[in-house]
Amino acid sequence: MAPDPTPLARLHDIHLPAPAGADWIVLLLAAIVALAGFALIAWGLWRRRRRRPAVVRLVELQQLPPEARLTAYASLLRQAVLATSADPAPGRLSGEPWLRHLDRRFATTFFSDGPGRVFGNDLYRPGVAPDWPALDRALRRMLA
Repeated sequence: MAPDPTPLARLHDIHLPAPAGADWIVLLLAAIVALAGFALIAWGLWRRRRRRPAVVRLVELQQLPPEARLTAYASLLRQAVLATSADPAPGRLSGEPWLRHLDRRFATTFFSDGPGRVFGNDLYRPGVAPDWPALDRALRRMLA
C-alpha cells in the first residue's frame, strides 16, 4: 500500500495524562459526603430519642383518674397546638370546628371520625368512655 500523501491522514489523537491529585479530590469529596451522611443519621437518632415535653407530660397524665385524665389530655392537646401555631384563632375553636382543625393540623381523621371525637362536644358530656389505648397511642405519635 502506498502512503497517503496528505498530512491530515497522519494525525493521531493526543492522550493527556490524568491531572495530578485528581484521585485525592475524589477521595476527599467521598469522605465529605460520608461524614455528612453519618452526621445526618446521628442527628436523626438523637432527635428521635429526645422526648418532647408534651410526650413527657402525656406519660405523667396517664396516672390520673379517667375524668381528670380526659380534660388534662384535652388541655395538653390545645396547648401543644397553640404552641406550634402562629395564629391564635384556633384557641377559640370548640366542638366540630376544633376537631376539623385538629384533623387538618395532624393530617388525620382521628378527631372527626375516630376515638379523638371525645375532644369535641363529648368532652363535656358525663359518662363518656374513651378508648384509652387508642388515645394514648395516637396522642403520643402526634405530639412526638
